[in-house]
Amino acid sequence: VVPIDLPFTKYSTNEIKELLVRSLRGKSREIDIFATDRIWVARFSKWAESLDKYFSEEQINKMLTPIYEASVSNGKLVSLPMYLDLGVLCYRKDLVKKFNSRKGLETALQQSINWEKFLKFGQQWNKYNGTDSYYLFAGDNFEGLICGFLEILYSKGGEYHPKRKDDLLQEDKIESLKFLKDLIYKYKVTPFKVTGFKEVDVYRYALQHDVPFFRAWFSNLRDTTIFGEYSEKLDSIKFAPLPHFKGTSHSRYVFGGWNLMISKFSEHKEEAVKFLKFVISEKTQKLMFEESYYLPVISSLYQDSTVVKNRRYKLLKKIIAQYGFSRPKYKNYTRISNVVSHYINQALKEENLSPKKAMKMAEKSLRSGEIILE
Repeated sequence: VVPIDLPFTKYSTNEIKELLVRSLRGKSREIDIFATDRIWVARFSKWAESLDKYFSEEQINKMLTPIYEASVSNGKLVSLPMYLDLGVLCYRKDLVKKFNSRKGLETALQQSINWEKFLKFGQQWNKYNGTDSYYLFAGDNFEGLICGFLEILYSKGGEYHPKRKDDLLQEDKIESLKFLKDLIYKYKVTPFKVTGFKEVDVYRYALQHDVPFFRAWFSNLRDTTIFGEYSEKLDSIKFAPLPHFKGTSHSRYVFGGWNLMISKFSEHKEEAVKFLKFVISEKTQKLMFEESYYLPVISSLYQDSTVVKNRRYKLLKKIIAQYGFSRPKYKNYTRISNVVSHYINQALKEENLSPKKAMKMAEKSLRSGEIILE
């Protein structure tokens, strides 16, 4: 196996997608297997080998249901999941303990704190420390912003159907964007800088400037290359459920993760299939989870007491089963997402650009005919 690394420290998910598209359009035979964000599967299916003939029904049934659904395009199995991912609330245990040693903040975090209480602590933190850096999220114009936006939307009871006319003009979308803006301009717990942050920027800024809370992907929590020179602080980072809103007992979590696809132009398909079977084996999936926090894609490991061995990992199992959701499965999802993330980012950058106006602009752009909503 000769890996070609496209690291998150250098490329965003959007940039990786474009690099792959250019290579596959040229019918390159140099790529045998390529990794895609789970939402790209439909987009890349025309360049992928159908896998139905290589994998038995028994092998397919081992996968978690939402994972399998994201691996299929037009009724054909065209990819296999490498790992599942979820967004979590990360916090610096040392900072939280120092600031809130007797007020039960960490206990509330582990039980899923509500946003109202979380923001109240944030204003106290800022007053105590003379800063606006209490909570960070990835606010740049890219897919990570959409993920954070959708988690707020679904946690408020909303849903996302961009193919429906005027979907972005619905009150739930506008209120969700308003909430993200309020974190910066009203509550002042999030610095304006996040409007230019992708995930890696969030992680490094949080550790460099001792920010107590930030949203992160679970799989990133042990990646020392992502955290760079600040990775010595990783042991102080703990994770908790994302905050929820009053009136609910839990938040919602967008599924992330990456799939593997075999190029239809590959001259080594037999070897490529063998590698995919190796990746989804229980032994490999367990190793990836234990060493790198890559959440398994096969259901049996969530019953394995040596894997799900404490309350926090049991929480992840519950989130996947009950509170996780997938982004829309459209062939042109990424084009739609690029438009919506652009206007959400603009609204975050411009204090006077109202969420309603930003969503109107996004809706108008989607209906302009430049994007085929399929």
